Amino acid sequence: MKCRIGEERSRRRLVPAASTGLHSRAEPSGDQPLSRLSRFDEHRYIGTRDDMVVYDCDDTAQFAELQRRVEEDRLLRENLLQAFGPDSLSEARNRGFTPA
Repeated sequence: MKCRIGEERSRRRLVPAASTGLHSRAEPSGDQPLSRLSRFDEHRYIGTRDDMVVYDCDDTAQFAELQRRVEEDRLLRENLLQAFGPDSLSEARNRGFTPA
C-alpha cells in the first residue's frame, strides 16, 4: 500500500499559538506538547546565523531564549534561522554553530 505525501504529518495535531509563529505539537504517544517554530516544526535543533549559536528546542530555557530572539530580532523575517539535516547537535557543530 502506498502512502500519500504528507500522510505522516497529518497524524500529528498542530495547535497554533499566538502570532509569534510558534506551535505546540502534541506527540502521538501522549507526551507533553513540545513548542516549535512554525516553519521548523519537525526540527529539534535551530541555529541563528547572525551569531552562529544552535538552540535545543526540547530544552525549555534554550527555547525561551530562541523565542525571545525570534520576536525581538525578527530572525524569521530576515531569514537568519537554520535547521540541520540530520537534525543533530553534531551536525550543527560541523557547520560551525556552537551550543547555547
